Amino acid sequence: MKFKNLLFTLCIVFLMSVSIIYAPSVKVQVQIALDNCLKIIIPSLYGFMILSDLAVRTNIYKIIGKPFFIFAKLFNIPKEYVSIFIIAHLGGYPVGIKLICDLLDKKAIGKKLAERLSLYCVASGPAFIVGTVSGVLYANPKVALLLFLSVSLANFLIAIITGLFSDRSDSSYDMSIKDISSKIVNRDYKVANSVNETARTQAGVACETARTQAGVACIYTAVDSVAKVMLKICSMILMCAVVIGLIKTFCDNAFLNSVIDVTNIVFVKDGDYNILPIIAALLSFGGLCVALQIFSIAFGKINIWKFLYFRVIAALFSYIICKLLYPLLVSTVPTSTMHFTHEQSILPSLILIIMSFMIISKSSFAKK
Repeated sequence: MKFKNLLFTLCIVFLMSVSIIYAPSVKVQVQIALDNCLKIIIPSLYGFMILSDLAVRTNIYKIIGKPFFIFAKLFNIPKEYVSIFIIAHLGGYPVGIKLICDLLDKKAIGKKLAERLSLYCVASGPAFIVGTVSGVLYANPKVALLLFLSVSLANFLIAIITGLFSDRSDSSYDMSIKDISSKIVNRDYKVANSVNETARTQAGVACETARTQAGVACIYTAVDSVAKVMLKICSMILMCAVVIGLIKTFCDNAFLNSVIDVTNIVFVKDGDYNILPIIAALLSFGGLCVALQIFSIAFGKINIWKFLYFRVIAALFSYIICKLLYPLLVSTVPTSTMHFTHEQSILPSLILIIMSFMIISKSSFAKK
């Protein structure tokens, strides 16, 4: 134990010394990461995460999953949780894990089932693929479709495989907010029916007021929760930027940097269709930065080593799927002039950050 502590201390001292010596390189990388947070991460995730958070708090997620009931049979999970899989693939890396954690906090799902969902409810999302990978590196919208299918189908396979060796019995439910509100409303109306018309009217007004207040509180809580998560995500991205800045002083390799932070994919050689399977694998893996983001969100709720193990398997599946689908979907001749740059205004993101901090500070003050 003493040797491990000594080794850890020496590593920290070494990294501190190197970060001072190579401060210019670290500074540049942190600036790039901050720019990515303000122009890519926050705009693409913030609004969607709030809506998905509301979907869980109001139980709308149960309705979203109903049209995809066939997935529930293939994955061997209750049909209401299929929506988590769908939303995770539309939103981006941390969205699915955030929803799973919300369900755990509500005691609306068992721990084993939540851990199983976490293995395949992680994806880059179409916004990230189109805006920062396909749109930057290639002028071909079919590349976006290829990469999205490669990542999604890999998770689909993992969902089926893990479902074969699991059962659906591990799912516990609590009395949801909607159920509680419904019971309160029904109780109040029963009381109202036993009294005169005046009392009945007063009970109806009271119920409507309670519903309105509950709705406002639900939105407020969702924004507060997502704002804190976004702060964790951006903090992890900046921390990984420091590591990449140090690595770049010795070895500047875009693929290695992408393993640490997947957003560095935009710096690989653009227009090279031969590396598409590798890009698909990197997107499916998500990078160590995404793993740290998820660990910070789901600390103590999922097995991070098991999560990483299945991310590696997902990366392998995505590589193979991309290889197989490439001849069917993509032509090396660009079919569109679609091309994106990062020259965007950071003002909307700054406004979101200011508003979020106001909500967080007000929430913290209210708790005191």
